[in-house]
Amino acid sequence: MSSILGVLREAARVKRTSQLRRRVIEAGTTGLVFKIAGTRPQMANSDNSIDGQLISEILAGRFGQLHRYGLRLQGLCIRGDIDLSNLTWKGALHLKDCYIQGDINMNYAHVTGEVTFDRSSIGYVSARYARIEGTFNIRRAELFEGGFGGAGMVVTGGLNMHHSVFTALPEEKSSYAVRLYRAKVGDLYLYSATVKGGIFANAMTVDRHVRLQGGDFHSRIAMGWEQTGPDYRGAIGLGNCNISGSLYVCTKTLDYFKADGLDLRGTSCGTIYATEEKLASCDANLEGLTYDRLQNISATEMLHVLELAKEFYSQPYVQLASYCSTIGDLTTRRRTLLAMERRITKEQAFFSRSGLARRIYGSLVGYGYSAWLALVWLLIVTALATVVVKFGTPIFSLKPPAGSLPGAGQDLGWSNSLRIVIDNFLPFASLGMKDTWVAAPTNGIQWMTMSAFLSLRLLAWAFAALALLSFTHVVRNPRTL
Repeated sequence: MSSILGVLREAARVKRTSQLRRRVIEAGTTGLVFKIAGTRPQMANSDNSIDGQLISEILAGRFGQLHRYGLRLQGLCIRGDIDLSNLTWKGALHLKDCYIQGDINMNYAHVTGEVTFDRSSIGYVSARYARIEGTFNIRRAELFEGGFGGAGMVVTGGLNMHHSVFTALPEEKSSYAVRLYRAKVGDLYLYSATVKGGIFANAMTVDRHVRLQGGDFHSRIAMGWEQTGPDYRGAIGLGNCNISGSLYVCTKTLDYFKADGLDLRGTSCGTIYATEEKLASCDANLEGLTYDRLQNISATEMLHVLELAKEFYSQPYVQLASYCSTIGDLTTRRRTLLAMERRITKEQAFFSRSGLARRIYGSLVGYGYSAWLALVWLLIVTALATVVVKFGTPIFSLKPPAGSLPGAGQDLGWSNSLRIVIDNFLPFASLGMKDTWVAAPTNGIQWMTMSAFLSLRLLAWAFAALALLSFTHVVRNPRTL
């Protein structure tokens, strides 16, 4: 009796499965949405399960021409892998709220229509070198056995991956949770996504915007997994990308962002939406980054980010100075260039020839950006010379009549000491002291005082010339933009 019941149950299951297959096939040929449930199934049974191969066969046209609306399914459990590699079809592919017990392979596929895996659970999605003429949606989904691989893919619309969870394979040491190397997409939406195992999207081209705000991004190292390969730069790799629109790290309405590493080396974009706190906390690498505008972060705050960076590169400072020139913030521009020169000096060995030369250069005239310092040093040297004349051994005496020798040096007051210094230090200035007083050292101590006075005069001439040349822009820092 029990065996008969078992046979009947199996027959009923096969019948239900056949009916389910027929309805799925009809959904592909009629373009109607086939919906079993509005939520993702938790387990597979005969009422909600189909083989992944059936999806491939429908899209390949085995059961008739695919409707122009495509294949749209919701709430199913799909057993096994879905192999769509090298397939070409026109029409949408919607697998919403599905529990897919396997991977989806779309490598080299060519789709004219929308591809959607919203709210589905999938092992791994591979779309290497696929071409999607439409949008590709993986929203609020979970890819838990390898994440998403889209190296070289083209998506003419948006690649929408927001609010999803992507997890790399811990045992594959060179893998990432999201791989978009050399991909070309219209928009990239990763806001409020969770990525466990990093993003490798170097050399990607984005026609519009990249949105990362609200995301939680963890590198393999942060997950406690081993990482190999030369391309490791933290949780988010966006090096050498061309982003025509904006890069959103955080916004005023969604200011959460967490990442242990943000690589933007060589990337170009229109506007960066970020804050000082978020860029500093993720240790962003900005070498070679170019942008037209900063939003939510001031030029001064961006300078603080550069100063806090562990690695030093001069280009980010030059880029920020150029941006300051564009917006007319010349004060921050000057501070940026000075900070760059100080950082360059700091990287040099203190007692090396170049290190000492740069430190002297910076102290004297602020690396050419503070020409007024030459005047300050000129005043200091003038004051020192005045002190030497006032308190040193007297070396100046009244000018004698023609043919007579000068008398002994006389003690001078502050006024006469300063006037003598000015007359001797500034050739273009004349206070009449040269016609009245003459230097007349007679012993070793007086000659030492005279030597100190002449040395200070040479310094004064040097600072006067440097100030004149700097203010007239005959001499200027070669880094000045």
